[in-house]
Amino acid sequence: MAEDRTGFTETEKEAITIFLTQINNDRTKHGLSPIGTSTAIKFLIARKFDPERAIELYRNHQDKCVMYGLNEMSPYDDPMRQELLSGKFTVLEKPDPEGAAIAMINASLHFPELTTHDTVIKGMVFQLDEATKDVVTQRNGLILLYDMSNSSYKNFDYELSHKVLDLLKGCYPARLKRVFIISPPLWFKAILLILSSLLREKIRERIEIVSSEQLQEKLPLENIPKTLGGTLPVDHFSWLNKCLASYAETLGVNDIPDSPKTTENGWESTTEGRGWDSRQPQCEPGVEETMNEVADFGEPVMSVSEFMQHVRELGKRGIKAQYMELKSLPLEGVFDKTRLRVNVRKNRYTDVLCLEGTRVPLTPIDEDDFSDYIHANYVDGYKQPKAFIATQGPLPNTTGDFWRMVWEQKSVVVVMITRCFERNRIKCKRYWPENGDTDAYMNLRIQHIETQEYEDHVERIFDISDTETQTSRTIMHFQMTSWPDFGVPSSAESCLHILGLVRQAQASAVLALWSSWTGHPSGPPMVVHCSAGVGRTGTFCTIDINIERMKKQGTCEISNTVKYLRNQRAHMIQTPDQYEFCHLAVLEFALSLPMLSDSEKEEIARFLNEWRSAEDSSSESD
Repeated sequence: MAEDRTGFTETEKEAITIFLTQINNDRTKHGLSPIGTSTAIKFLIARKFDPERAIELYRNHQDKCVMYGLNEMSPYDDPMRQELLSGKFTVLEKPDPEGAAIAMINASLHFPELTTHDTVIKGMVFQLDEATKDVVTQRNGLILLYDMSNSSYKNFDYELSHKVLDLLKGCYPARLKRVFIISPPLWFKAILLILSSLLREKIRERIEIVSSEQLQEKLPLENIPKTLGGTLPVDHFSWLNKCLASYAETLGVNDIPDSPKTTENGWESTTEGRGWDSRQPQCEPGVEETMNEVADFGEPVMSVSEFMQHVRELGKRGIKAQYMELKSLPLEGVFDKTRLRVNVRKNRYTDVLCLEGTRVPLTPIDEDDFSDYIHANYVDGYKQPKAFIATQGPLPNTTGDFWRMVWEQKSVVVVMITRCFERNRIKCKRYWPENGDTDAYMNLRIQHIETQEYEDHVERIFDISDTETQTSRTIMHFQMTSWPDFGVPSSAESCLHILGLVRQAQASAVLALWSSWTGHPSGPPMVVHCSAGVGRTGTFCTIDINIERMKKQGTCEISNTVKYLRNQRAHMIQTPDQYEFCHLAVLEFALSLPMLSDSEKEEIARFLNEWRSAEDSSSESD
């Protein structure tokens, strides 16, 4: 029996016929049953009844169904059941005044290591299919609220965000009317700047960054959840029950599995069973194999428990003695260029020399061989050669060289672990413009875009462009301000937080660059500096290497890591305090590892408390 086509114009009816004829011919060839008018209408409305575009949308949608397993929904079974219960994605009860459905993603409820991209997308599509069933919603489209308030870098998954946006803008039968990104961190804005260059203008125009207060100017209060300053209560479990009821109708009563336990709101809201040790983060296929394991940081590497016991046995005196032994080792390599008279004035400190073998060369200017020098060295990371560029804080006469290096090395992240003035001494020149100004260095232009200050760090966004090639790039700048003038921080919490932000920004920027970056999967070198570029910089690199090693292999080791780094940049780690801090920071990070049991974490926490309760001798450090 023909399905109802009343309420449509003759042109629209003709489009429906064209769509059904083409798609059902395709399906018949593949031994599939034909689709009906309601499906055709859904895809045609999403493309304004242009049959050619609607057919393309349908085929793209089918490709995504195969890719993400969208034809095999299992809402009653884990992991999809837990994904739906999490509440990270929901559809609000009231449409906007024009009839568009409003969906919301709560970024603070997403933990990438607990789920997979396929499961998240299945959970979203399961709900979107219900939200876009009626023709009114199909005609008026979908508004997406991406709430990033109260979220951290641990909640963000750029690749998943890219997949979701790709699905909604070109592979799902719903008109994406608006996307409101609410209260994102500054580094995310920088990522969006990179990403926007890859999107069609029509899509870019629909994406808007707003605060919760600004959202109230875009939507009526009755359409905004109470958590964002509106008056709309969000009853996610009632919404889920509605989705499940529709799903049950499509299955038939006898096909419905036993339902999970319910509460008065419908589904049980417990997250029991979502243990950290049940699912581990996975690399994308093929990425792990492409990692070039150039750096051999030495043996023996230890499990976290073995490392803690190792630190306990060393004690403070043992750690200091181990550091002094490392420091006494003779420097290997040559330092010819750093000692040249023409280059001495480019060195911040006369006793901190730049190794020639790993020095970062600049492109010579006007065939001047001396113009290739900057006090900076390549430093390997975990499974990544040249992961860092460790350098000194720029001087007035080397600021242009610094930006030239950032540009030539294709860097997208700069980490500054010092303030410009400490203890009434200049530690680093302010080498960046502020208040929207632009600084010029030969053919390079550096424009300040935005600054956001936090309790323990400052984030800045710059646009760097080359006037000769007419190309530009977004730079994310992180300045750690929590490092004390003397010694080291009493806790690694702030350092680990900023390191996590930096890593997330780097990874997200590489994904946003997409095909324009063809180098190592972890991206171009990250520029790291303090004042001399060896003390706090060496500490940062040592901690990062061991964090990445722990996340991938569950092992860590400090002594040989520092020895290795000192052969790439002389004097890395300047004081026993910094060396000790590396050990404690690695253990502190281990408290967040999903692979460790609660009892192991309790033992580490107890050890750290006992260690820090002992008297610390302070010492001056870079």
